Amino acid sequence: MKNTWTLDHYLILLAECSFLTPTDKWALLGSVYPDLIAELDLPWLAKIRLNSEKARRFSHFIAISGRDIINSYDLDPVDRLTFFDPNYPDPLRHIYAPPLLLYYKGDLTLLDRTILGVVGPRRPSDYSLAGIKKLLPGLIQKDLVISSGLAMGVDAWAHQAAIYFGGSTIAVVATGLDLAYPASNRKLQDLISQKHLVISEYPYGCRAQKWHFPERNRIIAGISRGVLVTEARKQSGTLITAQLALEEGRDVFALPGRIDSPLSEGCNLLISQGARPVTHQEDILKDWSL
Repeated sequence: MKNTWTLDHYLILLAECSFLTPTDKWALLGSVYPDLIAELDLPWLAKIRLNSEKARRFSHFIAISGRDIINSYDLDPVDRLTFFDPNYPDPLRHIYAPPLLLYYKGDLTLLDRTILGVVGPRRPSDYSLAGIKKLLPGLIQKDLVISSGLAMGVDAWAHQAAIYFGGSTIAVVATGLDLAYPASNRKLQDLISQKHLVISEYPYGCRAQKWHFPERNRIIAGISRGVLVTEARKQSGTLITAQLALEEGRDVFALPGRIDSPLSEGCNLLISQGARPVTHQEDILKDWSL
């Protein structure tokens, strides 16, 4: 495929194209920068294939809109980080189909620290809140950065706990950074972007779509050394995040729950699959020699 764009411009255009999946973007990049891709030690790259129809649509997209998009970035630069930037978080490089471009607001150095992802349901029980209150203060005192997805419920509680107890937090969002989902977390997102860090692989103006949430979840797992699950139903986005973390070799911790609680079925399942049960902050700190 003939390419007349710089690498940075091409990565922007891939990010701006809403019908491309993360693997589509990597396949297209490989079609125009084969030597660059060949230098990367990423085994999964050999398994992906270029979708000819999406390649055709993308060529049409950049022919019609490409120059206007690049001009808008030149006129109004936004903070962003590409996969090929030395500041790109190394753990994220090694997940399946990592983001080629990350938009960010805030303190990028937080990505260099030890990060614990905290995830749970949007409508949790009091048990999740009790777990956060019991576990997070001691973990934050040990300088762990708390990452989550800025959703309702456990995500928001985890971010708020990190802020309240004087720690640091990273929000990985499923929209462009100029939007908030849910809208009720707008003030929290603004606070995190000013004092902590908000990241997204979606361009400004991009609204949340249902497939964005599992894509976002892989980033939470990817930047984190481990993930703590407070509660999860058997079929839930929370459980998907935990399973992604396991697949990527991350540590997964789970609060053991009642056997008659649907909200604890996922955690109990994870524990049966090898996740570490957590009842005290020391369960995580000792595991990580902190």
